[in-house]
Amino acid sequence: MSPQSGPMRISIIIPVFNEERSIAATLAGLQPLVPDELMVVDGGSTDRTRDICESFGVTVISASRGRGRQMNAGARRATGDVLLFVHADTWLPPSAFDDIRTALGSPAYSGGRFDLELDSEHWIFRLE
Repeated sequence: MSPQSGPMRISIIIPVFNEERSIAATLAGLQPLVPDELMVVDGGSTDRTRDICESFGVTVISASRGRGRQMNAGARRATGDVLLFVHADTWLPPSAFDDIRTALGSPAYSGGRFDLELDSEHWIFRLE
């Protein structure tokens, strides 16, 4: 991307299915990052997931259930230069967009991921 064309636009795509317990916290955590585009792709939720997303003013589209199908539906609709797929219970670091733009501005990278930290005391998540 040339400097004249401006910064890379980042589209966040969140596939969901019955995520009413976690989606509000995820969306609240994404708002301060000011994404260029934020889209939730619902796979037919029967709980309040869709209502919660709409209360945040987020674009919600429907797709056939299945994470891959939902991610593909979001990717087809997204308008950003970069597609960032996020789980419904994921929080990104405050530097996420700067980190992405820096990495993708280098020819050494074509994609990537953030380090993972689980918010659980269960012993299985503490194994290294």
